[in-house]
Amino acid sequence: MYKKLSLQARLSLFISMLLFAALICSAIAVIVFSPGQMVEEHEASARLARQMARTLNQSLQQHPDANDIAAALLTELKSFEPGKIGFVPAENVEGATKLVPQSVPGVPDWFSHFLTRDFVVEKIPVVLGKNYIGDIVFSPDLSADIIEKWVAFLGVIVSGIVLGLMISPVVYFTVRQTLRPLGLLETSLTRLESGEYGIQVASDAPPEIARSLQELNTLAGTLNKLSSENRALLRRIVTLQDEERSDLSRELHDELGPQLFAIRANAAALDIGDAPSADEGVIRLVRSVETLQETNRRILDRLRPMHIQELGLVRSLEGLISSAQAQAPDIAFQKSFDPLVDTLDGLTARTIYRVTQEALTNVMRHAEAKHVSATVRIDSAVVHVDITDDGRGLADPVVFGRGLTGMRERVLALGGQFNLQRQGDLTAVRIRIPFEPSPAS
Repeated sequence: MYKKLSLQARLSLFISMLLFAALICSAIAVIVFSPGQMVEEHEASARLARQMARTLNQSLQQHPDANDIAAALLTELKSFEPGKIGFVPAENVEGATKLVPQSVPGVPDWFSHFLTRDFVVEKIPVVLGKNYIGDIVFSPDLSADIIEKWVAFLGVIVSGIVLGLMISPVVYFTVRQTLRPLGLLETSLTRLESGEYGIQVASDAPPEIARSLQELNTLAGTLNKLSSENRALLRRIVTLQDEERSDLSRELHDELGPQLFAIRANAAALDIGDAPSADEGVIRLVRSVETLQETNRRILDRLRPMHIQELGLVRSLEGLISSAQAQAPDIAFQKSFDPLVDTLDGLTARTIYRVTQEALTNVMRHAEAKHVSATVRIDSAVVHVDITDDGRGLADPVVFGRGLTGMRERVLALGGQFNLQRQGDLTAVRIRIPFEPSPAS
């Protein structure tokens, strides 16, 4: 249980327990040491009573009028009250052998009885000749002492409670203020873990925590620099790949395209005569060349989709959906494309186009889906691409082939996030790509 408590709760609990222990110890000390102090305070009165009794006994033994003195003693000291010296005749002495507990208004009886437990009645026998006539007795009046100790006891209890009530909020807010930078440190580390390397933490924390925050700022700056360099390198790699594809597409277009066109033209111009078999061969040859030309155009389109620059990304994505709908008429496609995506730079636009194209291709080839949704939107300088389908789901474990690997590499090259996951009955490809908005957007 204690391990689950926060540091703030632990410190508050420790200080509260410390105050409570000090309060209990103080109260016990007042109760334990008070009786001894009271005995010492009344010791002088007890000695005086003993001295008077001895003097009286000596006088009775030596004075010729001892009977008169004894009679006067019985008259003057006949009362037995706390705080006074009295005389108790022999016939009543049994009633004065114990101290009668004193009840003080406003003080609990248990407290009074506890404090007076060590007190005894001072009794000195009085002898007239050889006859025992009674006792000189003294019982101290402890009312004032009991009230004094009770007030002290209440003072300890009340002061402890008041001190606890005063210290608790002070400790709470002090610890809270001290721990706040640690919460900021935790939040910053979480942001670092998620890839936000541009953070810089400023806080008026204590020096011990401030040094940790400064180290965190230094680490964040280093990671941000490395991340920027890495993103620049990855963008350069993707750019080089696009340039290679562009060069390859140019070669296919400029070299292979004219050759295929020439083969088709020459085959159509062949004059084989009236042989039906010859005409059938020419027809097959022309069809094969047309198939090669169509394949060449499809390869060129995948290598370098020129229509993105001509039509814009939105219309290019709509063209992908229309093409997919034509190839798979049994699938219901839904689309939502933010018009602002047309303002993205060429590399980002090509990346979005290609990952959307690959995702739709995978759905049509493997998913056996009935509904497909494609969404591209911009929110807070981040492009959100979400493609979902209700197909048969993902293999376990998920194997990344060339298509998925290429999608992920392109997204990571732009500093984005690529997620392929199953949510309920839907398989979702979710891509997040940060970008720098242009003034036009």
